[in-house]
Amino acid sequence: MTVMDVLEFLLKAGAPIKAGPRLFGPLHTLCFQTESESTEAKLDLLLWYGAFVDDSTQDDRGRTPLMYAIQFKHFVCARVLVSRGSDVNKQDDGNNNAHQLL
Repeated sequence: MTVMDVLEFLLKAGAPIKAGPRLFGPLHTLCFQTESESTEAKLDLLLWYGAFVDDSTQDDRGRTPLMYAIQFKHFVCARVLVSRGSDVNKQDDGNNNAHQLL
């Protein structure tokens, strides 16, 4: 069983996919971790099951998954998130947007 199999199993079983306000959600976690060959597939799966890329996904520091992807140079994540509508100009609590975190 692969990580993708486990992820899909959990999502099908109803694992929470959406972060609440000011929480670190599944997209944050994926964009924070080291990228792998399956990163894009994992992102697509999370997004297909309803994860949000918009500003409702800000964590306790006001950071979005895109901000973490940029900060940690996970450009596969960044590309997918931007292509799905992530706001590149959204600011965190320190008034930084994604490109300022490079």
